[in-house]
Amino acid sequence: MADHKTKSFNFFTVQFNLEPSDYTLEELLIESMLDTKTRDRLIPLDKKKDIEESEYYGFIGHREPYKGFWCANFFSIDKDKVEHVVNETFDTEELLFTPVPPPEGEDGTKRQYIDGKMHFICTKNDLIIATDRRLSHRHLEKYINDIIHKRCDVPEEYEIRLIRPPSRKLFADIKNVKRINLSAPLRGEVEETRAPQTLEGNKYWNALKTYVGQYTDLTKFDTGRFIKEKNLRMDISLIFNKKRNEAYSDEFDSIANALRYAEEEIDYAIVTPSGTWTREKLTLRKPHSVEHIDDMPVNRDIFDKMAKWYLYLLKNGDI
Repeated sequence: MADHKTKSFNFFTVQFNLEPSDYTLEELLIESMLDTKTRDRLIPLDKKKDIEESEYYGFIGHREPYKGFWCANFFSIDKDKVEHVVNETFDTEELLFTPVPPPEGEDGTKRQYIDGKMHFICTKNDLIIATDRRLSHRHLEKYINDIIHKRCDVPEEYEIRLIRPPSRKLFADIKNVKRINLSAPLRGEVEETRAPQTLEGNKYWNALKTYVGQYTDLTKFDTGRFIKEKNLRMDISLIFNKKRNEAYSDEFDSIANALRYAEEEIDYAIVTPSGTWTREKLTLRKPHSVEHIDDMPVNRDIFDKMAKWYLYLLKNGDI
């Protein structure tokens, strides 16, 4: 039965670790998918090297050229996942949860639950992505890197990275920066041996030491496991209290502009005379209503709306 659900469209572009690149992402995707069956497109999404050992893997299913874009859906499977169901007897004091594995197929083949789904379109090195549940662009990034090494003739060290550039129209607005606020979770090393959990040595602690370590005594301290992972946050504010000369101003603006490509786990706010710019304001994201059948987006409907939004961003000067 058809219905409509809201999907969030997100704009990404590709950075290559070897520049200039001899390929575009679109060319790599086309080459890696040529003459493949589904089993050829299975890639581990966990840290396992072989698909036979993997407990969490992904694959590209439907793919097609459409309106000048390379379009595909991408799925993940948590192997041997068990779902819980309840008998609909809500007049009881408590409900009993029954674990249910995927039912066997009519032909006797083993079934698996789809754990996450993603749809995306690609043109040259730009993508529009819509994700659902566990899948993120980092899963797609790992998948693409693995599949192109498996099926394309590229150097071993060749890698891509998916980034979220802000609107080009906002570049001119981030000038004369007054303050930069950074916020990130601090993570300690959690080991099975129950060794003391320390916050020193991770990249956020090192960032804090880089900025203020020479002026402030940041003695190592141990959380003693009384702080759970991600329950402690680090905030840094970079502020110019005095009038800056032009050279300092340009340098500070450059730092602010670089932050717009920071990892998503780091939050930031850039304070300027024209307003405060947060990650949310700088991200190219838009909700769209998409036709679904049996809780699955209709390919042509979602691809068509992604293509139209991409063309709008292009015409509007955002990309």
